[in-house]
Amino acid sequence: MKLAPGVTVRKEGMDLDEVVLGTDLDRRDWVTMGRAAMHVIEREGRYVLRLADNESEVRKSFGGRLWYAPDAAYRVRATFVPYPPGRKVTIINVLDEASDEPSPGYVEFALGGETHRLDAVGEDDGLFFVLRDATAGETTYRPGRFLYVAKKPEPGKPFELDLNRVYNPPCAFSEFTTCPLPPKQNILKVRIEAGEQYPPRRAG
Repeated sequence: MKLAPGVTVRKEGMDLDEVVLGTDLDRRDWVTMGRAAMHVIEREGRYVLRLADNESEVRKSFGGRLWYAPDAAYRVRATFVPYPPGRKVTIINVLDEASDEPSPGYVEFALGGETHRLDAVGEDDGLFFVLRDATAGETTYRPGRFLYVAKKPEPGKPFELDLNRVYNPPCAFSEFTTCPLPPKQNILKVRIEAGEQYPPRRAG
């Protein structure tokens, strides 16, 4: 990023008129300029400058997130079944853009007297799910929620899938974000009354 003469951004306590902004998913290179903060993201080979307003009224009045009380009934026994290498799942985002994302496999678990299945997407060491359940639009965010398992389970070996950790995507909090929607196979008919609710608490 090269700034106009006399203009600087602030990064790690230093004022700079030129700075390299990486796109590492695990460590965003944020810079600030007055009330504005920004970093670069990479999406499908395109680079986007993402801006944030640190003095936004939405931010100032944010009253906190709202969660169901933890419930042991939603810590379910699940099994991870890997797909053959190269398997992809089509994901549509809120802008109706489609992308084919790598899918390492799916998890299968029982809840409400039925067996359910969720396809994972991503290529890291864990499992990431975009899902929707029967609470969507009532007590949870209508488009869907996310769930992340930090470490990929051993294939075919039962593990604990904690649905209390289901959380809202960024789109639940800002109209200026672009979030993936759940693929049709990840839309569940069962109610998952666990994890993050919607809307968040209101200020005051």
